[in-house]
Amino acid sequence: MKKVIEVLRRCRVGIAWVVMVGAFVALCAIGLRFFDYSLPMLRGNNERAIERVYLGDTAVPHFNRGLQMYEENDYTPARKAMEACLAECVGSDGQLKESHRKLAAECQFYIGNAWFNSKKTAEAVAAYEECLKLNPGHLTAKYNLEKLQETQPQKPQGGTGGGKPAKKI
Repeated sequence: MKKVIEVLRRCRVGIAWVVMVGAFVALCAIGLRFFDYSLPMLRGNNERAIERVYLGDTAVPHFNRGLQMYEENDYTPARKAMEACLAECVGSDGQLKESHRKLAAECQFYIGNAWFNSKKTAEAVAAYEECLKLNPGHLTAKYNLEKLQETQPQKPQGGTGGGKPAKKI
């Protein structure tokens, strides 16, 4: 009985050390993620967060970078950043991650806006339609699509519509 009690005492100290080391490692990982991923995004340095792919989801900093460029009226790079975000929303199986569905819809919306601002209405229509497939309740995309469809001439039956459609996921 004394030997069992002695072994338990030794194990208790060992278990306490393992728990303390594990907690220390977890805190270090949290600190690294904060200083190398979250803080740069808060400061608008999305490129640094994108470089730290091992620390977090790079779809969000791609979206933030695209939104920043869009707000600066830099539409082509904004569209490309949104397309990079879309690529990050797709899993290794080639399917859209369900957790990224609304983010992908927002990307398609801003891609549509970028195409529209670049006077490419057919591409804008395709992007808004894709946005609405991903998020049927996106009211601004519905509005923009309806306005574009009102101003576009009706296509003849069997027409191709021309233009390169937005990237589909």
